[in-house]
Amino acid sequence: MRTSGEEVPDRPRDVEVESSDAGSSHPGRTAAEAREAQEPREATEPRTARGQAQLAGPGREPSGPPPRARRRLRWWPIPLALLGLAAFAAAAILAWSVAPDRTQLPKDYAATRDITGTVHALLSQPALESGNIAGALVTNVPVTGQRTVRVVSTSGGAAQVQEERVLAVDGQPIGSGSATYAVDRLSLEPAASVPADWTVDPHEGLTVAFPVNADRRDYSIWIPDMQTTAPLRFVREESREGVNTYVYQVDVPETPIHNPTVLSTLPSSLSRSALEGMLPMLPIPEEQRAILAQAVPGLPDQVPIRYTYQAGSTYWVEPTTGTIVDIHQQVVRTGTVAGPGGAMLATLPVYNVDTRFADASVAAAVREANDRRDGLTAISSTWPWILVALGAVALLVALLGLLVRRRPPRRPVPPPSYRPTERTTRVDVDAARRAEAWRQANAGRPADAQRRAGQPQPPYAGQSPHTEPYRETPAGQTTGEPDREPGRIPRHGPGQPPPGTPEP
Repeated sequence: MRTSGEEVPDRPRDVEVESSDAGSSHPGRTAAEAREAQEPREATEPRTARGQAQLAGPGREPSGPPPRARRRLRWWPIPLALLGLAAFAAAAILAWSVAPDRTQLPKDYAATRDITGTVHALLSQPALESGNIAGALVTNVPVTGQRTVRVVSTSGGAAQVQEERVLAVDGQPIGSGSATYAVDRLSLEPAASVPADWTVDPHEGLTVAFPVNADRRDYSIWIPDMQTTAPLRFVREESREGVNTYVYQVDVPETPIHNPTVLSTLPSSLSRSALEGMLPMLPIPEEQRAILAQAVPGLPDQVPIRYTYQAGSTYWVEPTTGTIVDIHQQVVRTGTVAGPGGAMLATLPVYNVDTRFADASVAAAVREANDRRDGLTAISSTWPWILVALGAVALLVALLGLLVRRRPPRRPVPPPSYRPTERTTRVDVDAARRAEAWRQANAGRPADAQRRAGQPQPPYAGQSPHTEPYRETPAGQTTGEPDREPGRIPRHGPGQPPPGTPEP
């Protein structure tokens, strides 16, 4: 540790000079202090980073505040916003383009259902033609068959749909029917515009299927035998094989058959001998049987027969997809035998068949309805909402990323140690110069003369703190602070007036 009188090697020296400023009231200041007092504060505290670096010197950090960093634009919100817009576009395409196409009747639609049931009465025309009177009337036998619906071709919103129905008893066909309709692919009603090269049957109302998103209301259904429509009533809602269905019913009263295709499959007349041979086997009341037996001898050789149609059907429909899960149907075609003068003598049960879908076909229809419903729900609702939510989140995050400023990095706090600056370095140099001037002025004098009363001690010029007590001054006081030594004008810091300045 150095005392106040020790020499400090390798330090610049300066001499104490009197101020040449006529207005100065401090004759003991050094030239460096005088220059520091005259220099403006802005000259010693540069505000630019370049000026701070020049004054700090190599290997030193600028003492002033860092300049404001130029704001850098974040790049990641831009692709994130584009991703959000793409999600919105995909949701719109799914909801307004793909989903409507799925709600229409598919172009490749084809469904085959197995049929099972019972033949209560059936007049076999092949047996009549062969003369097999005993086998001409079939009663109470099981029947099997198939119902096939397929799309033949499409044109825009119209579809050409073909329905085929085949029934057989013991492998022998007992009846078949085929019809082709032009339907609207969305409503399943008759198509408004049909290509000229399509060959279709005229119709009204529903024919082969129900529309997607079926309503709990009444519809009109086409009856081919009658060539007209009948009301299809909504009855109830119930579960069928684990799937929720709407139940519709149609009841057709006894009505004359006008369909030439159906009439061509039925005998237009019966011979008197055939009628007389079937009389004991006819499922008619005994009173009617007796009346017919009395009238047969007076009938012509060919007895004309008129036919009527009567039916009752129940449909189980999965409402979301319009898939027909099951059909219970009973169709009765009755022949009327007229006597002389047109009076009705008897009714012949020509066709009385009760059918429904087989259990395997019902299960297949349930699976088809579930698969199609899940696909429609995913495309029309689930995925669009998911994409909308993802797009909204992406746009919100991107917007926040563009608007919210990035927090500047925290400047490291320097350790509480001495860090030389231009001002402190200049003060140290001035102190060293004053000490050297004092030593030169007292060179050659005895040590006791140097310490005589009234002579101030040289200021401390070292960098280590002074811990020993100062020597006693003529007044018998010690300050303990180098800046308040006797005979030393204290320095004034920034924002403080020079010593001796009168208070306002």
